[in-house]
Amino acid sequence: MTISSCLSYLEGDEATFTAMYACFVAIKYHIKMLNHAVMDAFNLGDDDIKQMMTLLHHRFSTIYLEAHSLAFATYPMFIDMRSKIAAKFGEDFLQVGKGLINQQAKVALVHLLNSNEDL
Repeated sequence: MTISSCLSYLEGDEATFTAMYACFVAIKYHIKMLNHAVMDAFNLGDDDIKQMMTLLHHRFSTIYLEAHSLAFATYPMFIDMRSKIAAKFGEDFLQVGKGLINQQAKVALVHLLNSNEDL
């Protein structure tokens, strides 16, 4: 997934919770993997990359619900993506600034269980 395809998908009406989370992880991956030639061409330093990550995390936090983590953690299509990125950068990379994905998924399950008890 390229950054432009992620942005196009996120702008559409069909963006699911799972794919939205995956798009933010993919964008984060591409920012992290910018090669030095690209960074030099755009006069980007390490501080610029950190700022991009901060902005990405902030934008994610404005639309995030724990249900996004639950959807991303349990959707089979993204198992390979999650495992490869976690192996390369560690589980923390998948957080997108919101805490461990499995912990966030458990919070979503608790919310679902509590809302069912109210019925």
